[in-house]
Amino acid sequence: MILKVCKRNTAIQVNREPHSSVGIFKKAYTSGITIPQLDQSSLKPTTIVPPQRDHIITTAPKSLTKFENAKALRLSKGPPNYRQSRKNGSGALWNSSGHFGVNFSQPNDITIACDDMRPLPPCDHAAFPVILDEKLRICNHICNFQIKSSEPHIKSLKTKCLEEILARLSTHGAVHKMGDVCATKIVMMCKNNILRPITKLDDTTVFGDDLPPINEQAWPHLSLVYQILKKMLIGNSRLSVFSIHFAVDLLSILQTPDQTERSNLNAIISKFYKWKTKKEDNILPKLYHLLDDYRMSKSPPFMVGPILSLMLNIFQSLTHDKIYLMNYFQKILKLFSDPKFAYFENSFLKIVEFFTDESTVFSLMVVKALILHWPVICHEKEASFIRIMTDVLPKMSARDRNLFIQRIFSIYSRCSTSHSAKVAEAALSIWSSTLM
Repeated sequence: MILKVCKRNTAIQVNREPHSSVGIFKKAYTSGITIPQLDQSSLKPTTIVPPQRDHIITTAPKSLTKFENAKALRLSKGPPNYRQSRKNGSGALWNSSGHFGVNFSQPNDITIACDDMRPLPPCDHAAFPVILDEKLRICNHICNFQIKSSEPHIKSLKTKCLEEILARLSTHGAVHKMGDVCATKIVMMCKNNILRPITKLDDTTVFGDDLPPINEQAWPHLSLVYQILKKMLIGNSRLSVFSIHFAVDLLSILQTPDQTERSNLNAIISKFYKWKTKKEDNILPKLYHLLDDYRMSKSPPFMVGPILSLMLNIFQSLTHDKIYLMNYFQKILKLFSDPKFAYFENSFLKIVEFFTDESTVFSLMVVKALILHWPVICHEKEASFIRIMTDVLPKMSARDRNLFIQRIFSIYSRCSTSHSAKVAEAALSIWSSTLM
């Protein structure tokens, strides 16, 4: 079957992705030129951008037959794969190839949904899945908090929907009553809101204990999202969506400058690992990879403290001999060379204390790393190194201490005469330690 183009200049155009089997119909400027019609039944499933209505024939020319008119009209509605696409109630788009995507750029649809909003029934109610999909469609819409006057009605509506979901999850046994399908949709909604572009600070920012608090502008929604995710994790941690990949995806958000969000996220990941005790759920390699990426870049140190705290929880839960973790501990000690060491010093010292209490081998490793990375210019960091050295020396074996005693006391001698009061005070504190 062929299509004959009308006399006037007309363009039939179908957009396609690269390597797609859908052809491009070129312009026909004279009558009598025929364009072969592709056999659409042979096309492979693919996601295709719908054609622009301004560039296609919306009404078949009168010169065509009745059967050809139907063909032209069907072509004007887009390729078969696009027509077969459908949306579920949560705003997700499923196409004929089985791919999944979420479309949040539909403010008109959300506005329509606002006019007919039903309250969320109990989890065991027959209408719960349908109404939950309506709520999740609104919750999946990412609001713009950079502009306070943007979408005020949708922001308020999303807050109300999140509060309704949280209220239902707060009842006893709610997660199990709703079933795995609804529970998975809620978890994916939380993940969609958490995984987002985070605020980046200026490269000249000085990181220290006196850094003013930085709050995430979307926190009114994120606060509810994290509470919902905690309820889901506590209620049913065996959901298939709670896989190792789920936890790994969340690790990148630990770089957020909002300390409150980092604390919430760190608590969720820690609980996740505590309940996922299988060997394949070990996320230590990913954590060390993130630390290596941090050391090689100029990124802020926000994620280092939570990652070290998570590592400590993992180390405390392992039943292996701690010597087995020597290679991991050696990599952690490389953080001594970080100029922003003071920002995550407390979390770092807890790991050092954990290992040095286990074996004198780790104490020797710490002393070697301190001598290797000893700061010369930064007095605050030098005072921290002196305090760590003073705490670790009593845990060393007598043999190891004798090997480094001359080098160690030369450092204390130089630091005790430092112009910095912090350094001198930390160096003189050795005389009151248990070593003496």
